[in-house]
Amino acid sequence: NIELILLRGKIYLKTDQPRQAIVDFDKAINQNYCTAESYLLKGLALLQIGERQEACKCFSISGSLGNIDAQGLISTPAENNNHIHSSSIKELTSKKIDNNQKFV
Repeated sequence: NIELILLRGKIYLKTDQPRQAIVDFDKAINQNYCTAESYLLKGLALLQIGERQEACKCFSISGSLGNIDAQGLISTPAENNNHIHSSSIKELTSKKIDNNQKFV
């Protein structure tokens, strides 16, 4: 069940197992399940392993699919050299995963 795979990915993300989480989020993306949410979660997992550029790509895709939370995570180069709002990410991860909420 793809819904359970996405939930497992969230658990992996919450328990600092980002590589396992990425595998599950990719499965959800490949099956077009909660795509905006899956890309956002994959981006958060990628950040945990230091893949900031790939994370930004995922946030951008999630944002283009209508996810307002993802759009707010990426900053302009003038705002932040890392192009990601770190405080927003920590707050969003905690709020959405702890409550098991869908992002879109």
